[in-house]
Amino acid sequence: MGCLENIFSKENIKKYSEACLDLAVQIPESRKNWKHRNFDTLIIPSRGAFPFFLGMVYSLDKLKKFEGVQEEFYNNLGAQNTINSLLPKNLELKGKDIRTLLIPFTADLNISKIYPDQNNDEFIYKTRKYWANVTKSFSLEPSEREKDPYFRAFTDLILRDIEGKEELAKEYECFPRAKGFSIIDTVISGRASNDILKSFDELIEDPKLVPSASLIIDENGEKLKSKYSQYLYSKVPKLVDIHYIPRIVSEDKGASFLGVAAVIYPSVMKQSLNSRYNGKEFFIGAGSWHKSSDLGGDYSENFKFFMEMIYRGIDLSFEKNYESKGEKSLYKAREKFEESRESFLEREDEIKALKKSENIDVLNLTRNYSYEGGCYETSSRVFHAPFTEKSEERAINHILSLPGIRYSKRVKGNTLALNPA
Repeated sequence: MGCLENIFSKENIKKYSEACLDLAVQIPESRKNWKHRNFDTLIIPSRGAFPFFLGMVYSLDKLKKFEGVQEEFYNNLGAQNTINSLLPKNLELKGKDIRTLLIPFTADLNISKIYPDQNNDEFIYKTRKYWANVTKSFSLEPSEREKDPYFRAFTDLILRDIEGKEELAKEYECFPRAKGFSIIDTVISGRASNDILKSFDELIEDPKLVPSASLIIDENGEKLKSKYSQYLYSKVPKLVDIHYIPRIVSEDKGASFLGVAAVIYPSVMKQSLNSRYNGKEFFIGAGSWHKSSDLGGDYSENFKFFMEMIYRGIDLSFEKNYESKGEKSLYKAREKFEESRESFLEREDEIKALKKSENIDVLNLTRNYSYEGGCYETSSRVFHAPFTEKSEERAINHILSLPGIRYSKRVKGNTLALNPA
């Protein structure tokens, strides 16, 4: 258990929990005090950010007793059903003024494994740019959003045709128009946040829609590369807040620690390369997230143990910094935290989730699609699911049916498929 004790040390878990509490304090105050941050739509763009979001919600529920801006923010915060199902017991986000949106920007790709002639870094950047376009579409009214091919590729091709998620597709379609965005994200090297925020800078003309961001930075910034940090720090404090912690213990550890699993469809990415929209390449960063409960087995239960440990860490931090009921109360909070951590470590030592690969077979596709058989997983637990040739053909035809997509050329072979639309 030595390795586990080191990764999930008391100090690391306490700092992780404190960051959740800090987000609950900072985000409502920044939204109120900075005119450029008056957002109504909170974006969760990475699996790594999701546990911090849950911890923030738990913290807001504790802070609301003091009334003020945190109580107002919490009471007005709403979320998709997917999010509500993973919140702590007895908590549900029903507000309408501030809405939470999951956008699966996940771009930890290994395209070269099946397409050695393709540039993996190029696919990573294009994937993030695709999801920035999807996010931008939420600044449109739902009726206008339906005409956006980036949005439709997500709802109609990925969610409906490939994964059969009709209800989730409808949630995105009915999501109210966004008038301002903010992002919660985790940062290691800084590349992902750099790419995402720069994509928005390039795509969004209205300054009111340029997202603000709350960034949780791993290893107190030691891994942050200067070529990315310069841009990110240039946005502080007007649009970006920084939270340093010694170790983001859940980062890239899979659904047992993140609450969601990521799946990438490289066949769709490859075949979209030669599609065109308004005369430019129309790339689809095809991927989605699945709840840990969808994976079956130990994933959902392990995530509950992990988050329970974080919640007890938040209780301890809250007691020390806000509640101050005395030494006896502080002792009880510390005792519960340590008990929760020990329970988590014992379970983790037993099921070995850190080393356990996730099983893609439980993520059933619709009958329209089937895997090639060479499914694989990256080191950060991102599934890659290449399609059979028949499934690939169906995906191509669906791409051609999207609004405004004029033509597409098969990457394999020399045939050119024309879209008369």
